[in-house]
Amino acid sequence: MAELPLDARAVPGFPDYFVTKAGVVWSRRGKSPRVMVGQRRPRGYRRVLLASAEGYKPFYVHRLVLLAHVGKPPTSAHQARHLNGVAGDDRLDNLAWGTATENANDKRDHGTLLEGEQAPASKLTESAVCEMRRLARERGLTCAQIAALHGVSSSTAQRAITGEGWNCVVEEPPVTPGWRQRHQMRIRQETRREVAPRNRCITRRQAKQELRTLERRKRLATDEAERLEWLRVVLLWMERNGREVFTADASAELEEAQPAQLRAGGVTCVPS
Repeated sequence: MAELPLDARAVPGFPDYFVTKAGVVWSRRGKSPRVMVGQRRPRGYRRVLLASAEGYKPFYVHRLVLLAHVGKPPTSAHQARHLNGVAGDDRLDNLAWGTATENANDKRDHGTLLEGEQAPASKLTESAVCEMRRLARERGLTCAQIAALHGVSSSTAQRAITGEGWNCVVEEPPVTPGWRQRHQMRIRQETRREVAPRNRCITRRQAKQELRTLERRKRLATDEAERLEWLRVVLLWMERNGREVFTADASAELEEAQPAQLRAGGVTCVPS
């Protein structure tokens, strides 16, 4: 008749089951104690089914060893760590409670971490992630637009673009949030540079309103500072010539004349 080993301890909540420091699970359901074989999962971990009044419940052997010989985890988010990286080694000396980050670092050190294209649930490739990040950074596409191009959900696209996932991809660095706003601002700035001020028709009232708006800003971009100086020149010229509308012809006249009295007033005509 088989007997329980001396180091076997009862599994908390399941008084008919015991586990040793070597990771052997025993059952006393029946005439005599017996060793439970369990089953080996695809990733190498061993799992057994424990019976209770509510029915059968699956447990990984490494968690049973820690629960019986160490106690409950510090928090519900803690995981069982295999210190040597061998999934089937469920000895107490090889196990410890740890956070998900510590567990992932162990796997990375042991070379068993499945990330990127190696992950079973991966829906993307490294080249696709690089392309998604380039589309966000260079073209300012939204997560929904990029997700539609690659046939994934918006959340998957966002994790890949911002670096919440796919940290293993280093060829194209992640894009920080707010890339679409930065792209739109960059486009507006480039458009302002392309559209020369002399080619725009502006009234005195519009010029004054835009001038006040720019002057209220504490920090100005380069093109905005140039626009501010140009507006000051235009307003001064319009006031001295009694004009209410500044047109392309007037801009050409102003640039050709380069009146000395404008520079004498501390204002310089900024070339477009």
